Amino acid sequence: MATRAPREGFDPTSSLVVCGDVRPVAGTGTAEAVCIVDGTVTAVGSIAEVTAVAPEGIRTVHHDGVVAPAFVDSHVHVMWLGRAAGRLRLDDCTSIPQALDRIRAAASDLPRSSWLLGSAGFDETSFEERRLPTLAELDEAAGGRPMLLDRRGHDGLASSAALRSAGIRDDSPDPVGGRFGRDADGHLTGELVEHGAVAVVSAVVPAPTEAQRRGWIRTGLDELVRVGVTCAADPALGIDELAAYRDLYVSEDPPVRLVVFPHALDGSDPEQFRKEVESVGISQDPAARLSLGPAKLFVDGGGMLGTALRHDPWPGTDSCGVQSTSTETLESYIAWAAQRRSGLALHTVGPAAVELVLDLLRRPVDAGILPSWAGTGTHLIHAYLEHRVEFAAQAAELGVGVAAQPALGDAALPSIRNRLGEPAAATLGRLGNWLAHGVVVGGGSDAPGPELSPAAGMASVLREIGAEAAWRLHTSGAAALLGTAGGHLVPGGPGDLVLLADDPLTAPGDRLTAPDFVRGTVATGRLTTIG
Repeated sequence: MATRAPREGFDPTSSLVVCGDVRPVAGTGTAEAVCIVDGTVTAVGSIAEVTAVAPEGIRTVHHDGVVAPAFVDSHVHVMWLGRAAGRLRLDDCTSIPQALDRIRAAASDLPRSSWLLGSAGFDETSFEERRLPTLAELDEAAGGRPMLLDRRGHDGLASSAALRSAGIRDDSPDPVGGRFGRDADGHLTGELVEHGAVAVVSAVVPAPTEAQRRGWIRTGLDELVRVGVTCAADPALGIDELAAYRDLYVSEDPPVRLVVFPHALDGSDPEQFRKEVESVGISQDPAARLSLGPAKLFVDGGGMLGTALRHDPWPGTDSCGVQSTSTETLESYIAWAAQRRSGLALHTVGPAAVELVLDLLRRPVDAGILPSWAGTGTHLIHAYLEHRVEFAAQAAELGVGVAAQPALGDAALPSIRNRLGEPAAATLGRLGNWLAHGVVVGGGSDAPGPELSPAAGMASVLREIGAEAAWRLHTSGAAALLGTAGGHLVPGGPGDLVLLADDPLTAPGDRLTAPDFVRGTVATGRLTTIG
């Protein structure tokens, strides 16, 4: 039923009535119009009902299509997304010569002493040669410059100049939480495996300025709105990065409500970590436009990189993967979070990592310290490799959610098929099992890298879970996982919606991924884009 809205004193820039095939939740149409006053939904119903209670003089927009709740992304690296717009990108390279040519072209525009930074989201199976570039090849292409290439937010590739700047030699010991790649003779290859190794080189890269960080955030937020996302979570942020978000949201009014996850390092003390994070001054109120989410810990590596934690060695190696955070540190954070009734966001890709975390999360529940983790925001991140039905049952029993990225599964499929074979590829993701057991699952993108648009994520799981569940995944499911408002259109809720060209319940998957699927985005009552 429509509720009366104030008739005067409203802000016309953040107030409007939108008419069309209104879907207050993921499902069939149940309304003809929605009224947003000062960024908040005040009425949903028929055109007559809504216009009767709308403020006089309010702007009206008519859309010949579906009007739906704006999308929510439970896991997207906003700052990295903005940063990627101006960096060297090698993610789509299919051969070593192609990658080296791009490096040469980018290096030619830089002074010899400048760092060359970029993204190399590939693995050995991505290239025709079925190997990574050698250190000599990287050095030649970079022209002797220090170079650091990010590999899917976990690993890296570094040139000799970068390794020297970081003091890394052939005989350097591997750092905690990572290792330096070496050939059969013990010489460095330029590979940096997992965060511990990448951090050694990152420490000597010139830090970005505050203006650069804020610019990256703005660009990333604009990209989210472009694809219809008005609420998101950015995981794994350091103190300086958290401060950049705080300053931006204090001085400006970004169109995206954001939850930020602070990154807890292996070996850190939970209480000291809490004090450092809280000193930044970000609100812990989930209703705030910028709010502090749970601590993020990396338990293992990545499936595409062959570093996710398995029970058996990855084929062709003697490694079962990388445990990025020690069991001791995981135990301390889980005990700390249980005592405070606070949440944890736990990066777990491989089955051994999921099994370890679920076992550790069970201990305070069995000890009676808390009834379950439900309502704390505790969730597994990714959890897509070699999925087992019992994981879903255990997560449901413990009240643990899952942040899933269907588009990431699509991106990982070729690599997993090449590394582990078709049986492992066939179990990739399996969101239906989580949902069937009542686990709260929030859809996301894990961009940059995988496709950013929620439409792509929805399209990839249509066959498995159906259109309505796929739609909920990227709206109310993601909002529930983050503990924030949004994902549906109800009086008193945020006035965030999207104008869609196609009906997600009836359009074929390829129509959902079309560039013009999102025709317009309304964030906090402002129509920010329209096609």
